[in-house]
Amino acid sequence: MKKILVTGGAGYIGSITSKILVENEYEPIIFDNLFNGKKEAIPNFDLIIGDLRNYSEIESAVQKIQPDAVIHFAAMKAAGESMFIPEDYYENNVGGSANLFKALIKNNVRKLVFSSTASLYGTPQKLPIKEEDIPQTENTYGHSKLLIEEMLAWMGKLNRFDSIRLRYFNAAGAMEDGSMGEDTKVFNNVIPILLHDVCIQKKEFSLFGDDYDTPDGTCIRDYVHVMDLASAHIKALKYLENFSGSDCINIGTGQGYSLLELVSMAKKATGIDFPVNIKPRRVGDPSTVYADNSKAKEVLGWTPKYGLVDIVESAWKWHSTHPNGYQA
Repeated sequence: MKKILVTGGAGYIGSITSKILVENEYEPIIFDNLFNGKKEAIPNFDLIIGDLRNYSEIESAVQKIQPDAVIHFAAMKAAGESMFIPEDYYENNVGGSANLFKALIKNNVRKLVFSSTASLYGTPQKLPIKEEDIPQTENTYGHSKLLIEEMLAWMGKLNRFDSIRLRYFNAAGAMEDGSMGEDTKVFNNVIPILLHDVCIQKKEFSLFGDDYDTPDGTCIRDYVHVMDLASAHIKALKYLENFSGSDCINIGTGQGYSLLELVSMAKKATGIDFPVNIKPRRVGDPSTVYADNSKAKEVLGWTPKYGLVDIVESAWKWHSTHPNGYQA
């Protein structure tokens, strides 16, 4: 069984991916500072509590584990927040990644899958978004991920280690049985805001902009199920076995849905007819964003299994049975 070091493995995507790793006969060992991660999400996993910003902690963990590969999730990830505390995002995301990479090189660990983001594309100049499109990130979160990608590209060119950079679009959903899902102090993404904050906590739902150049006037986004993301990491690990260098791959469904379509699905899944408060557009929100996922299909053999209805229904099953997250 191959040992996989999973940084940030107690977080939303990391914990679910760790569970899927076990089902595919890998042995995940989790490294997490528990800033956003939850011990309760990984009760049966080996956990090393540590911080990537402290080189000695990650180097000690890598030396002890001697993993066959790494999946690197650990990062601060709120785009809006990153514009107010950019220094923290660069220190944690970029500096922490540099420490990890140094530890891997010192201990001759040669394979890494990186959790990147479509946020680094910014406002697309054409659709669908392809991997070769020039990054135009519009926030410091996306820029921190872009800098890490550039580091990884150089590590591949210089034969330090090999990597696949997975550029997620809008990650959402939960385990199909509702046993695992997103648990955080403040939700920043629209699906948990709709299902948890609005439908459970009865907060007001604000929709920013209904005058975009789209069929119903609201923004269109590409939502990808967390289970499909987990599957992409498994396929990336397998692909890395015979791959040298570094490459980036979009992970999205290739189909966009508008916010009003999402609201309609949320109302249907929950049976709650909540009001929608239309507000002016937010600065920097592009009209339409969705992936060209042909490279993921061709290179990794990855095809999304779940659609937006599956995402909303699984997320509602999680939030409605865990209104306080893993503390419920």
